[in-house]
Order: sequence, then structure tokens, then C-alpha cells
Amino acid sequence: PNQQKTVFISYRRKVNLDLAERIRDHLQKLGYDVFLDIKSLRSGKWKKNILEQLAGRFHFLLLLEKGTLNRCKDPNDFLLREIKSALIKDRNIIPILVDGYSIDKAGKHL
Repeated sequence: PNQQKTVFISYRRKVNLDLAERIRDHLQKLGYDVFLDIKSLRSGKWKKNILEQLAGRFHFLLLLEKGTLNRCKDPNDFLLREIKSALIKDRNIIPILVDGYSIDKAGKHL
């Protein structure tokens, strides 16, 4: 597949799952190869598999709304690991701001 048309969607499951699924469906209709972990990974080495998927995707969509980054204060938080991995791998990071969330608020958690 065209590397430019690959997407990894990162989200906080309890906060953004419905929106993440709608974005995935829309991007797939536009011809993008989209990874969203909810149906792709159920058992085994899921953390390793997620990070491998992230490494193989050009775009990193990060859904942000109130509560999304609260647990990122914990260095073991997996969403934080995804964000750091996207930065290290130099992915095209696209924040999706939901319900009036602002980037100013995001910096307080990272």
C-alpha cells in the first residue's frame, strides 16, 4: 500500500472509542489503510503488536478531549508510550481536538 495512505488512530478507549471508529470508517472509504486496535488485537503480545503497527504507519491521529491525557502523568501509561513512539519514529502527528479541547491543556499532562 501507499505509505502516505496509512494511519494509526490513538485514543483513550473509554473516552473516544465511538469517534475513533467513525474516523476509521471514513478514512477507509477514502482508501486509507487504517489501524485501530479495538478489533485487531485481542490477545497475546498486544503492546508489542500495537507499537509495530504504529511504526509501520505514516500518519498518527491522536484523539484529544477532556480526560484523554489524565493518566499520561504515569510513565507506564500506554497512550503515553504510543505518543512517545510516534515522536521517536517521526510520524506525521495529527491531533483531533474534540469538544473544545485545546492544545494548551494537553501540555499540562505530558
